[in-house]
Amino acid sequence: MDCDLGDEILMQRHGFTKNGKLGIAKAVYDVVVIPQVDTLLASTCGLLLKFLEQGGRLIVIAPVPYMVEGSCEKTDCLEAVLEHSGCNIIPEEKLIELLDGMGVRECRLLDENGQEQKNLLTLTCERE
Repeated sequence: MDCDLGDEILMQRHGFTKNGKLGIAKAVYDVVVIPQVDTLLASTCGLLLKFLEQGGRLIVIAPVPYMVEGSCEKTDCLEAVLEHSGCNIIPEEKLIELLDGMGVRECRLLDENGQEQKNLLTLTCERE
């Protein structure tokens, strides 16, 4: 699984969706994971909704975001994202299990006893 830390401002400027993938400039993703955050930018909500509507897979770590642009007023876009069938809301401890079920993990980190370190994820990059 190739992963990067997302930046909402970069997503706002360079983000796009195509064929169920979310792209930011030249990077393209099949699965997006939203960590525990309180607020998202409105532009992020819109991009995530397009991503989901095109068949993208979104994982949101509970508790879910409850504000858009720092406002506690309900927004249709955030509700649509969180209620979409392609959005999986899970506790953090279930992340690796869900990613395994999606078939997107390419490597695992083992301790000295050969046991998987479940609290670590890896970043892999392919260079041309």
